Amino acid sequence: MSTPSSNPAGVAAPVTKVTSNEEDLRAELRSVMLKLRKREPLDTTYKRLLMNGVVTLRRPVLPKGRIYKRVGTRLRERVENYIEQNRGKDLYDRISQRQPLEEDKMRAALTLREAKDHEQQALLEATLSSLPRRNGMDEMSRRRHMEGIAMGLQNREKVPPRAFTPVPTTAAEQIEAARQQAELEQKREQARAQEETRRKREDDDRRQREEEIEQRRNTVETPQQALRRIYYPIFKKLWDMDFPHLGGINPFRIVIDRENCASVGAPDYFDVIETPMNLSYIQQKVDSLTYENLGGFFSDVELMLKNALKYNSDPSNPYRIAAEEMRKRYLKMAKKVMAVLKQNQRRQPS
Repeated sequence: MSTPSSNPAGVAAPVTKVTSNEEDLRAELRSVMLKLRKREPLDTTYKRLLMNGVVTLRRPVLPKGRIYKRVGTRLRERVENYIEQNRGKDLYDRISQRQPLEEDKMRAALTLREAKDHEQQALLEATLSSLPRRNGMDEMSRRRHMEGIAMGLQNREKVPPRAFTPVPTTAAEQIEAARQQAELEQKREQARAQEETRRKREDDDRRQREEEIEQRRNTVETPQQALRRIYYPIFKKLWDMDFPHLGGINPFRIVIDRENCASVGAPDYFDVIETPMNLSYIQQKVDSLTYENLGGFFSDVELMLKNALKYNSDPSNPYRIAAEEMRKRYLKMAKKVMAVLKQNQRRQPS
């Protein structure tokens, strides 16, 4: 007897649809990605999973068994009281379960803490006492320091690395190498000397400023002394200016009179200039407290710059370029001083 067939009607079994077209695969992938984008973001904390879990959603049931009698007679009562007290509360909020602090005790603790000397009080006092020494020249010191670093980097770029420096073989190459080394050492010495001069000048300025501050504390200033404190910083910066295209000198310090005008290369100076003026003349007036008002100082500086621009009329003249540079710096400083004076006048009661 033959075994009956599992498909007597001869009907073909259903076949799973297989996507073989590339476009259909892309469309299916696009629809899946679209569903993922539209999905709501999940909560990033575990609180939602703990609060909405299957276990925590059910009310805890305490079975009445013999084990509770063995553990303790009041355990069931304590658990029921805990559940009743925390009904409707967030069991994971530990901050709200803390006991509130008493305000009087907190105020007393803060008062004792403020009255206690800081453990670094000595360090703070030393830092505060050293602040006046660092005020005023920090910006200039940093600028000088950065200029020295830039100069060192430039010199380093000019000198080829030792690993790639060819060893001189002939006598001429040895002489040339020795000459280059001597020039390099000379430049380094000049840079060190300039840096040392700048540091010494900054130290002298700082020392003089501290002495003036101490003197003002002990004595009463005259109007001329009070005025000098206003215009002296401008004069000092003009005096300390140096011009690299003139060899690092300041030509405005040079005194030109009728006796030495020919020797300094300006024989026709007094044919063009009627009233000579320079920083040396201004320095004499500054030291002797000759200026009675700020306008007198400004007039002398502007006369000096006007003479320089008038005598050196050629735009390419290096002395005219130096005069224009000094004029820009002077106008900027004078504008700042006038703005401070006007602001102080507004603050004074009428």
